[in-house]
Amino acid sequence: MKVMTIANTNIDELVQVDNEQVVTDSRRVAEVFEKEHRNVTATIREILAAENSAARFFYETTYENRGKQYPCYLMNRDGFSLLVMGFTGAKAMQWKIKYIEAFNEMERQLKEQPKSQIDILVESAKALQRQERELARLRLDTEEIRKEQKIQSSRIDTLNGVCTEGTKRQKLVAMVQAYAAKNGLTYREGWHRFKAAYNTAYRTSIGNSISYYVKENGLKKKPSVPEFLEKKGLLDDALRIADKLLNGEIAA
Repeated sequence: MKVMTIANTNIDELVQVDNEQVVTDSRRVAEVFEKEHRNVTATIREILAAENSAARFFYETTYENRGKQYPCYLMNRDGFSLLVMGFTGAKAMQWKIKYIEAFNEMERQLKEQPKSQIDILVESAKALQRQERELARLRLDTEEIRKEQKIQSSRIDTLNGVCTEGTKRQKLVAMVQAYAAKNGLTYREGWHRFKAAYNTAYRTSIGNSISYYVKENGLKKKPSVPEFLEKKGLLDDALRIADKLLNGEIAA
């Protein structure tokens, strides 16, 4: 049986290609670092228990010895690095360097291997799928942009048609009037639905807020909804709700 030394060990004795990935196995690591294999697999299990994301670096498999199956692990470069991190000593350092060289060389050879016709066809199919997904995404984005432009155009036309001049308060009144007329509602019903939509959107109660405002300021008469919203600096929020109602984007 060959005694493995740093000088006489070839890279293919340390690493191998498995499923197009360069790996080594726990038995070989145990051999070259002069560890008990059961201790090496125990360390791997500790790593996996401590960090779930490390599972992508290791693959549990088995090997046969005298007719019995025993567990072992395949590991990629990252798994190997995690495993041997705690191995110390001058000889261990030399083997670590030898392993790094083996991983580098095998990965280089893997990249330089000529591709088969099947590999080329598979890559071409994957590239075509990526292009189709990108085109579908672009078509979807374009359609969304068109819809948004149509909504914005409709909104601008609606706002201009409702009230081209006046204060924000006057615009709010005009928009609620237009909403009521558009939906066959009375003016009072229009304001009722506006308040319901406003309360839902901003998780508040205009009625309670007005009552508190009257009490707080010692008023004898309640202000109207648009008057209250103006005094509290809430007209921009109110206009957004009226705009969405008028454009059918929310229901009240």
